[in-house]
Amino acid sequence: MQYEAVSGAYVENLSSTVNNHQLHKSSICDNENIDINEENETENNQFTTDLSSHGMLISQSFYSKERFKVLLAFIILVFSFFLSTISLILTHNRLPDDKAPLPDLFLDNIRPVDFLLYITEIQIIVVVNICIITIFFHKKRLIVAKRCFLMLSILYCYRAITMTITVLPISSKTYYCSPQKTSSLLETLKKAFFVFTGLGLSINGQQKYCGDSIFSGHSTILIFAYLVLDEYLPKKFQFLKKLALLNALAGMVFLLISHSHYSIDVLLAYYVTTRLFWTYHQNINLLMNNNLHGCKEWWFGMFKYFEKNTARAFTNEFEIPWHQQESQI
Repeated sequence: MQYEAVSGAYVENLSSTVNNHQLHKSSICDNENIDINEENETENNQFTTDLSSHGMLISQSFYSKERFKVLLAFIILVFSFFLSTISLILTHNRLPDDKAPLPDLFLDNIRPVDFLLYITEIQIIVVVNICIITIFFHKKRLIVAKRCFLMLSILYCYRAITMTITVLPISSKTYYCSPQKTSSLLETLKKAFFVFTGLGLSINGQQKYCGDSIFSGHSTILIFAYLVLDEYLPKKFQFLKKLALLNALAGMVFLLISHSHYSIDVLLAYYVTTRLFWTYHQNINLLMNNNLHGCKEWWFGMFKYFEKNTARAFTNEFEIPWHQQESQI
């Protein structure tokens, strides 16, 4: 889904956002006493506006506040990723004694090709860097970065929980796993930090721990990167969007052929990642129309805080990052 607007509708939407600077909801979320009108009323004096062909000019105080939200979202992401690495270490030490993989309709009929895991990780490195470049040059880079950080944080929290509560035998008979041993809290944190600094990749030799099933982190990143490029690249980059889709599909197939994950891990990664991404962006659309049915999501409070001032339509455009600072909001 693309949230693009013609200039007339866009300026009208911005005018409503600036002049009123409030979002009113009274007939929904009966169990949530959320009054965005009151929350935003105190912010009217924090920024000035000038509607032009470029949209809104935002005061430095308002701009600084949004930059703080981007930084906060990034800190939450780092914490969530580190939490998932701690879960990996704890799960590794709880692996079943029986090393035989569980029956899997796909893996049972495919001979493992181990090096394809490294090919997948190279694909991840390439597509993630393309996403970083896309966000860096996007005209609304702060909004896009903030959303990506927040969604990835939620995904890593989900993964930290799912891999910990149910521990499955490793799916590969050939992948090397470090010896299991009981670790103190300090040792666990050291191991987690070692995996953290290697970004959870096996290709750099810093990921020798097993048990991170349900759901696949590699598949999550491949799918998420495709969704980001599909959502935020300008329309003229259709070929790159299609390449990102093919890259995600190929990467997931390579993961299965290498026996790095069970089929259910990859399937759940697709389901969880796409549902979260689409739900998040649908909530943005609902927030713009004062129709906040998304309040039923457990992460809605965090979503509302980060999006209440920036939930509006914008066109996907690129610019030199230091050219127009105000266009980032």
